[in-house]
Amino acid sequence: MKKLLTWVATGLAFSLSVATPVQAQKFPDKAIKWVVPFPAGGNTDRVARLYALKLSEALGQSVVVDNKAGATGSIGLQAVAKSPADGYNLVIGDLSSLIVNKHANPKLPFDPFTDFTPVAKLAEVSIVITGRADLPANNLAEFLALAKTQPGKFTYATSGVGSIGHLSFELIKSLADVDVRHVAYKGGGPAVTDLIGGHVDLVVDGAALPFVLDGKIKALATTGPRLSVLPKVPSVAESGLKGYSVTNWWCLLAPVGTSPAIVKALNDEVQKIANSAEVKSNFEKAGILAATNTPAEMAKLMRDDYDKMGGIIKKSKIEF
Repeated sequence: MKKLLTWVATGLAFSLSVATPVQAQKFPDKAIKWVVPFPAGGNTDRVARLYALKLSEALGQSVVVDNKAGATGSIGLQAVAKSPADGYNLVIGDLSSLIVNKHANPKLPFDPFTDFTPVAKLAEVSIVITGRADLPANNLAEFLALAKTQPGKFTYATSGVGSIGHLSFELIKSLADVDVRHVAYKGGGPAVTDLIGGHVDLVVDGAALPFVLDGKIKALATTGPRLSVLPKVPSVAESGLKGYSVTNWWCLLAPVGTSPAIVKALNDEVQKIANSAEVKSNFEKAGILAATNTPAEMAKLMRDDYDKMGGIIKKSKIEF
């Protein structure tokens, strides 16, 4: 009897030890839902759809994109946070919807740090600081020198209070000690329209890039590394503000509690996709850089940027 019990116990222990790998090997055995918490057509949607397509090809299962927009991304993120943690419910988040929103709204219906398991970074982008075509400055260094001689005269527009464009330029103002007035719009499109019309002096928003390439407005600097589509446009750091760097990023998230084996399986595929020449080329056309990391690195980036954005908000006394 003792031998029988020992044999049963050994067999049970062995079956438990292989359960997780076997489950991971079977994943996925049905379609995966990937929520985009913004409308179709924007950069967030573009990043998600390309990754979803390539992930579907790699995994042999459909990865269905579901645009669930509203409340600056909160509706879609909350929906996934409350979904089963089985690997079949994923969401794309970014610096604004995850990090800035937590500062802006104390009653956010989800917590980016406790309700999600980071899977991987997907991409990042430098924001182009643009000026009206007849602006008497051809780069950021020239503009800052001009702004110092005429405090409060010049304006910069963004897609809204608390947007990445808003926070990134407030940091520039603080470091350069200049007085440039903020004009908040309900979206980057209207801001760029008024820039082209000469109603504002600068725009700090990703929506401006196509109009730079068309020659309708001028690029002064990038908030992060130089863009391959604008190789001659210097970064803010290269324009005299050493150490400055603000980039928007996108990441893939799963509900907290998702199996580490499934998270690793997804991360492995994202790493391959991000490093493919096809994906890199596709993103570069929009000024986006395919970039990825490990789940632990993504978790650290979120924490670090939460502290960084909080510092800008406090120092600039931004009220949402």
